[in-house]
Amino acid sequence: DLYFICWDAIVLSFLVATPVPEEPAESDDGEAHAGAGEAWLAKAQAAMIENAFNHFALAQLQGKLYKLSEKIGIESEEGVAHPDAVAYGRAYKNVLDYPKHRRPIVLPAHLMETIPTALHKYLT
Repeated sequence: DLYFICWDAIVLSFLVATPVPEEPAESDDGEAHAGAGEAWLAKAQAAMIENAFNHFALAQLQGKLYKLSEKIGIESEEGVAHPDAVAYGRAYKNVLDYPKHRRPIVLPAHLMETIPTALHKYLT
């Protein structure tokens, strides 16, 4: 992604920021709380662990899809134009974008058996 960054005081003087209200968040029970409850640390740790597992699983899926596409491209007379190589290649590209966009990773049903079952939750 590309972002525009400007430190020029003259340019920035024309920008007006929208004020952000300083109100505590409401919980499901309707009461206002400053934090996320007593278990906030445990919830944060669980989320970080889940993200780490997802990262490693996606890295494994990425490598598997790349190698399968490469293998078919080498072994097939059609090379990388083989429909299965193309399908693996598209899925590989989608794995790269998955952490950012969470779009489904599409893989034809007949190719699913080549992917470890634990990684099927990322595929459609």
